[in-house]
Amino acid sequence: MNLPAKITVQQAWQAWRSLNGLFAVYKPSGLPPVVVKKMIQSALIEDLNKLEQRPQKSLVKVIQDVARIDEDPNALTAVQVPSFADHVLVRGPLYTDIKVVVASGGLDKKMSGVMVLAVKHGTKDIDTYHASRIPKTYTVKGQFGFATDSHDAEGKIWQKSTYHHVTQEKFDRVISNLQRSHQKAMLSNSGVDLQSQEAYELASRGLLRPFGSKIPPLLLDIRCIQFAPPDFELEIECVKESSQYLRKIVHDLAQDMKTCAVATQVRRTRDGPFTVEHALLRKHWSLPYIAEALRVGRPLVKEALCQTRTQIEGVLEEVR
Repeated sequence: MNLPAKITVQQAWQAWRSLNGLFAVYKPSGLPPVVVKKMIQSALIEDLNKLEQRPQKSLVKVIQDVARIDEDPNALTAVQVPSFADHVLVRGPLYTDIKVVVASGGLDKKMSGVMVLAVKHGTKDIDTYHASRIPKTYTVKGQFGFATDSHDAEGKIWQKSTYHHVTQEKFDRVISNLQRSHQKAMLSNSGVDLQSQEAYELASRGLLRPFGSKIPPLLLDIRCIQFAPPDFELEIECVKESSQYLRKIVHDLAQDMKTCAVATQVRRTRDGPFTVEHALLRKHWSLPYIAEALRVGRPLVKEALCQTRTQIEGVLEEVR
């Protein structure tokens, strides 16, 4: 993303009006999503109050007219004077709150990566964003040889095993079996007739999406991108997932190969239309960068939602 070099909006009310929509930040490991949200809120409020504010309100005061005092000692005149009740030292900062909501699901304190937030009126788009079932992508690092109660390296070790019998070929075969089972689950949760031409066309073009609010976590694609025992790395594309679910995937894959493993890192690289390239680093969590990220994010979200819907409608129209 081309980040702005400086704040271009000098007045607070102009900046306030620009803060609408969805944008992405890069959440570091160790920070809960709710803490990230509060940090964004605090940064925006602080920066808004640093900008040029609206003029201090004034009031009309009737005083003695000193210019006419020699002619008429009782002469009065009306003048405008600043209202001290509206002074910043009396009323406090003008901006004290801004609505920021975490739009990304499936996050926890341990994971890192792309996290989508909605600001002000952008919160109205969250339901549509979730209902579109736009996939998320993760890289998950794992290590063979032991298992823990939390399926990550920080948990209590409850099992150890050898892993020298695990080969790349065997690992890929187990991964393929897992993906096939999830493809079947995807079909059954898609809301289309499994025996229909529509289901075939949507599946062949990668446009099949789960339908409904009670669907299970589903893996759309999973592959091993690095295999160097005891370490390995997976790339997973999925919907309705959680970080803990992805850690359990690592555990289950190892169990299928008669060994054990833990997830050492879960990193989200894509959330719908937002990639790592769009995500603001922690040093950029301030008004100018967030305003620019919101500007860039609006067409991304609109295009992603419309494109998926248009593609699906186009396929169904072809079949009919």
